[in-house]
Amino acid sequence: MIVGHIGGSNPSGADIGDNIANSLMLDRASSQYMNRTPAGAGSQTTWTWSGWFKRGLLDSGGGQYFLFSAYNASTDAGYLTAYISGDVLSITGFTTVYRKTTRVFRNPDAWYHIVIVWDTTNGTAGNRVKLYINGVEETTFSISANPTASQLSGMNGANLHRISSDSAGAAAGYFDGYLTNVHFVNNQVLSPTDFGRTSADTGQWVPKTYTGTYGANGFKLDFTNSGALGTDSSGNGNNWTLNSITSANQYTDTPTNNHSVFNKLSTVTTSVLSVGNTKMTASTIAIGSLGMTGTMKPYWEVSSATAATLIGMYGTAATTTISVAAAKTYGMRFDAGAGTLDYINITDAGAWTSLAVGLTATPYFQYASTAASAIATINSGSKPFVGTVPSGYSAHNTANLPAPAIILPSLHFNAKTRTGTGAAFNVTGQSFQPDLVESKSRSAATDWAYYDSVRGVQKQLESNTTSAETTEATGLTAFNADGFSGGALAQLNTNAASYIDYMWKMGGAAVSNTNGSITSSVSANTLAGQSVVSATTTTAAGTIGHGLLSAPELIIGVNRAAPNGWWVYHSALGATKYMVLNTTAAAVTAASVWNNTAPTSTVFSQGSGGWNNAATAIFLCFHSVEGYSKVFSYTGNGSADGTSVYCGFKPRYVLVKPSTVVDSWSIYDALRPGYNVNGGRLSADTTATESTAAECDFTANGFKVRTTDSRLNTSGQTYIGIAFAEAPTKYATAR
Repeated sequence: MIVGHIGGSNPSGADIGDNIANSLMLDRASSQYMNRTPAGAGSQTTWTWSGWFKRGLLDSGGGQYFLFSAYNASTDAGYLTAYISGDVLSITGFTTVYRKTTRVFRNPDAWYHIVIVWDTTNGTAGNRVKLYINGVEETTFSISANPTASQLSGMNGANLHRISSDSAGAAAGYFDGYLTNVHFVNNQVLSPTDFGRTSADTGQWVPKTYTGTYGANGFKLDFTNSGALGTDSSGNGNNWTLNSITSANQYTDTPTNNHSVFNKLSTVTTSVLSVGNTKMTASTIAIGSLGMTGTMKPYWEVSSATAATLIGMYGTAATTTISVAAAKTYGMRFDAGAGTLDYINITDAGAWTSLAVGLTATPYFQYASTAASAIATINSGSKPFVGTVPSGYSAHNTANLPAPAIILPSLHFNAKTRTGTGAAFNVTGQSFQPDLVESKSRSAATDWAYYDSVRGVQKQLESNTTSAETTEATGLTAFNADGFSGGALAQLNTNAASYIDYMWKMGGAAVSNTNGSITSSVSANTLAGQSVVSATTTTAAGTIGHGLLSAPELIIGVNRAAPNGWWVYHSALGATKYMVLNTTAAAVTAASVWNNTAPTSTVFSQGSGGWNNAATAIFLCFHSVEGYSKVFSYTGNGSADGTSVYCGFKPRYVLVKPSTVVDSWSIYDALRPGYNVNGGRLSADTTATESTAAECDFTANGFKVRTTDSRLNTSGQTYIGIAFAEAPTKYATAR
């Protein structure tokens, strides 16, 4: 149920958290930091620090980006700091690293929430330092050490404290990005739920107003006082001194209203970025971080400090631009529904002028291009606009993104890990009754197991084989209101083995569909763009109704009785080609499978080959749904800084296959290992156990390839696949 939004602007009405109005943008190149020395010490054994941050500059080479630090003496007892280096977060004393994450923090397009608890009065050594990210305790570290009982920290002493730099000497290691809602609470062990909550509407971690006390030296920095951004709003008056920080550092880019900036993760962006990724310098191209689709009507401004600047729109592989003059500010408005792009020279009080867009591939992105040493700055509304937002248009930020049809993807798709019992079991806790379940052992080299409600319980197929459907009495035994039940089948439930289950909600009991020349039985979820179709095929060409409202972009079909392959249609390849899910083969050109005919909004076509042998076949049909699923293709670049694939959501599941070379179908999900870098690869075409190779990051708007492995990233190779969401970008926190 969607509840009323608490604070802020949010047209969907979904709960995105208690509104946060402002943030502090810190630019590393400008040596910006804050400092304070308390008049007296508070508790140095027990305290809680909480804050939200959005990264700007990324540096995997090891530069230090301090969130906070406190220094008293050259000992662990008198020094403490939290900083990001090599994109991992460390909490350290002067010589001891107490916690160093395995997780990387390199999504600069969305916000993270961090809570650090220091409690050396705790009798359990491992509980004396705790770190929480987006409401979840971090438990996997590359380095972990525990302070001694009652060990004092420099934090909360009568000594130098800094935010955004190192206090143990000359200011250095400046943080780069955005900070907001920074709380320090003296002498209390608090939990993330004091500062945030999981939204029942979106499933994401969102801000919550802290209502407790702060104690001596406690403070809250919300950066709402533009004239004094170091003001403590806790009521304690523990204000901070600003260094190279002015009112210009106040932004409205916050966890409850995330603004489009230049996309540092996209390999299209080749520029040097700064000022919270709003400024591009000394190179060629930068594109925005929020895509524009559907009926969106965003407005933004670009300021050109130098000539030879191009501004406009980017759409997958093409651009629409104009060349602009130096020292000017231009307004840009885009009507995605009409496909019209207009610009205005605000500085010279010009008139709106139309540009021929000429782009057909969505989504579209803000675009700027400069010659060497040129400078351009983008403003999507996180700073006051120079011009006036045209009627009917709005700033380009998450608050103004259209509400997706599916706000909570876990109502239609979910994944869950489990440990086998070797006895009857239940998978519970789902928000729907699944109609399609795909299960695989992560720890044993066993076949995949596919079940669907159209064929019925106990009817098993295997995507990695050409085995006929079998009836497994101890396989999946029931589709339940909140999951499914299974038996002791070793393939599905070996004792102590680890498993992953993928579950889709279709349309429940199948209904007859006569749209095609071949009558089908269909269980269709039209809102989510997914269906299971059963049909008795013929040996001649024909059409089959799929039950969806739009043409499927991905179809997987298999003959139940005598499989000769799991035949795949993908819209990026077209109906003249097919691929096979149970093999590593490249795409094949043949009319015999899809009859050289693209699917329509009612039917898909069969030729005279493939599964078509006058037997019952089962088909899985999908089309993209904004914010929920994406049938995609991309081109590899052969670099560890791999292609960034924009999905419009934070993924929960990704399936990828190179289309023109021999290689496996790779599956990744947000549960394995549960943080970036994502390395829990499974292969749909093999029995292989889970790989732990670090290969991609899931981000707030898609995924970023982080390997040169041919499965994901051979230069010039076309890759195809499908992704399903954890959360639409409109609501997503960083991962």
